Amino acid sequence: MSKQSPVLSKRTYAHSDPDFEKNSIFDFHPTPVSFTKVLVDEIDLPHEIWEPACGEGHISKYLKERGHRVISSDLAPWGFGKTGVDFLRTKKAQARAIVTNPPSTTNGQFVIRCLDFLDEGEIDIAALIIRLEFIGSLWRHRDIWSRRMPTKIIAISNSMPNIHTGNNYSFLHAWFVWSNAKGRRGNLVIRTTTTDRKWE
Repeated sequence: MSKQSPVLSKRTYAHSDPDFEKNSIFDFHPTPVSFTKVLVDEIDLPHEIWEPACGEGHISKYLKERGHRVISSDLAPWGFGKTGVDFLRTKKAQARAIVTNPPSTTNGQFVIRCLDFLDEGEIDIAALIIRLEFIGSLWRHRDIWSRRMPTKIIAISNSMPNIHTGNNYSFLHAWFVWSNAKGRRGNLVIRTTTTDRKWE
């Protein structure tokens, strides 16, 4: 797989807030196969999955390889999936499960929208890979953790490779998983794992 995207030279991410605009390749953080594999090996995911921030399809392609039917969309035109779809404004979920690596600038809003879908019965499970430090901050305590804790947090103990630089990020990531499955809500499980740092 080539590490250089034809559209990496510039990205304008049209945030749901019309006053927000970010012209930076660094709002694009593709997920290595090995990091998606951690989730698939750990969580029993439904057959049909929605990836609403699909980018160039890194997560979607691996999920398909593992036998899932994946509906891929993104707000930005990355050349994969259906473009122009604003997850934060979408009224109806496209599948019973959401698996995604949300834009770093809107990851909190993505989580809140997933919680809305869970509470409305639109989805059964949501899994988002986010920086491990996401667990901190007062506003997340107020708007996310006080509302609903994850079912499971899978912390990956080695850093993710950075497609932009070829090096590794200085921070760690974790899969934050929320599930409506009977007996799982309210019982948080935290576990750590490792994976390789290769893209394939």
